[in-house]
Amino acid sequence: MSISGNLQNPALVSKIAVADLTDYSYQAVKQDSAGKIAACTASTDRPFGILQEGGVTNQSLQVAPINGGGRSRIVLSTTLATGAAVSIDATGQAAAEASGNYTIGELEQGGAVGETGVISLGFITVKA
Repeated sequence: MSISGNLQNPALVSKIAVADLTDYSYQAVKQDSAGKIAACTASTDRPFGILQEGGVTNQSLQVAPINGGGRSRIVLSTTLATGAAVSIDATGQAAAEASGNYTIGELEQGGAVGETGVISLGFITVKA
């Protein structure tokens, strides 16, 4: 599925990678206590934002913060429809909203497993 529309996001922030994030473009990342970013490794991690382009340890990378209210591309871990509420899986990819996980936004453009969708980022909430 092709992605249409301009996804320029004025809310992007720069964060230093605490580890190699080369293969994590358009996946959720979390923030450590020093304000550096790392890959999300559990579906229950509290994601900070969506990494825009992967990079190496100690490199400054662009992140679309979840509470920034912007838009981003996001890798889909499962088939998700446009309009679906989104959580993340254990790899930081988009997953269906699930009880006990953080809901991070709504898909503007869904797709199949492994494709890249478009998410409208909202305020992070925990689904009861």
